[in-house]
Amino acid sequence: MMLAPRPTADVLRYLRPTGLEMPEGIDYDTWAAWGALLGRLGAALPWAVGDWLVWGEDRFPDRYSQAMEVTGLQVETLANYAWVCRAWPRSRRREAVAFGLHADLAALEETEQETWMEQVEREGWTRAELRRRLGRVRQAVPDCPPHRCRCGVTWSEG
Repeated sequence: MMLAPRPTADVLRYLRPTGLEMPEGIDYDTWAAWGALLGRLGAALPWAVGDWLVWGEDRFPDRYSQAMEVTGLQVETLANYAWVCRAWPRSRRREAVAFGLHADLAALEETEQETWMEQVEREGWTRAELRRRLGRVRQAVPDCPPHRCRCGVTWSEG
């Protein structure tokens, strides 16, 4: 007799590099619980990897090549995750706002970050909307530096 997978604990057992191998015999409640867990993991993953890197950088300098090896992520991705985590300490992160929106505001001063983030939360802006509005500000203020992530990607949408 095959035992049904536990609601959340077993999901990692079925996780593969290319996706989730859904086992036979799971019920709706398990399926829904796995979905909720995967959603939380997906949202938390850039933060978790970034925090892991920042912690490791402080204790094990010059280890980005090892971080690339163990995570399978590119150095640009790792650097960006760490940069955003440094720009947004855990106490200032907004749980209801995606990592990408935090990343788009990371280059700004803390007070500007907070002002923009309040609008993002209040208005429910998407990343495209935030970028559009930031692009307008840059056009109106010619000496405003381009928004650039640590890996060198520059964007401006008008």
